Amino acid sequence: MIKTRRNNWTFLTGISLLILLILIIHSNMSAHSQLTTNNFQKNPEAYQGITKQIMGKYVKTTNYGFILNYNGQQMPILYDYAHNPPKYGEILVYGTFQNDGTIQALEVHNYDYNYIIYLISFIAFLFIVQLFFKEWKLTKKGFIPRRESKNA
Repeated sequence: MIKTRRNNWTFLTGISLLILLILIIHSNMSAHSQLTTNNFQKNPEAYQGITKQIMGKYVKTTNYGFILNYNGQQMPILYDYAHNPPKYGEILVYGTFQNDGTIQALEVHNYDYNYIIYLISFIAFLFIVQLFFKEWKLTKKGFIPRRESKNA
């Protein structure tokens, strides 16, 4: 009886993973025909009027706005207001694609110190892993406590 339940569980898990894999592949295949930076720069007229959010690294200020590095390509952003570049971070632009290959920014948000937050999170992760392995020991049968609790 236990073996049958385990086989059923393994079968259902396999089917679920197969369905998930098929959905991911389908999503990626249908996204291939959607908007990309290469498609937009090659044929900007086809994407005229589409409003989308993009996030990238600030490159430089221009007389019409600024340049944004998005997916390794430089995108000119039209922005009418004075804008300060982000401090050690990225910029989020919510804008409308124009037929001349630019993006008219409707809203711009700075994510200051974005990379420093990732560094702090990584250090905290290492600290938690160190605490975990200080209390638990990995064996072939799983995790066991390194020592018995003194309070127990």
